Amino acid sequence: MTRPAYMAEPWFELLAAEIARTGVSAVAARLDVSHAAVSMVHRGGGAYGTGAASTRRFAERVQQMLGQLACPFLAQTTGDETYISGDQCRAYAYREAPTASPLQTRHWQACRSCALRVSAPRGWDEATRKFIDLDALRTQLKRASKGSHHPVAVSSPGVAAPVHQPIAPKEAA
Repeated sequence: MTRPAYMAEPWFELLAAEIARTGVSAVAARLDVSHAAVSMVHRGGGAYGTGAASTRRFAERVQQMLGQLACPFLAQTTGDETYISGDQCRAYAYREAPTASPLQTRHWQACRSCALRVSAPRGWDEATRKFIDLDALRTQLKRASKGSHHPVAVSSPGVAAPVHQPIAPKEAA
């Protein structure tokens, strides 16, 4: 069996090296994808192996999280092109607003509008800039909708509220 063409690309080398170092489960958790997806791409199995599925988005995620990114803010600050990992980029971009250092505040503000910014971690609410406990939210939604035939919506992170639907006026007889 011939190897899929994507296995010769640089991002795949990053993926294979990280799997050899930490294992499939650790890589899946770090990439925020399923164990099965990482395993199939790594082995060249399923739709990835036949070419029926594209690895473009998977490759972008590997490059963001396992590769090195040239941070525009650090390059501007230091005068040298500075490379950071995807994990470091995520840590800068999705932290609470720093208040102790003007330099850190400028860095945080630059991250918020950076085109190279790594995607948000699962459970991140951009509006509140905090993590949402997704399991607790699901449980709360189930409890709120149990026994009710009315749909339930989330009014704010972690708070379930019934959806009010307008009542149509009765037609005159």
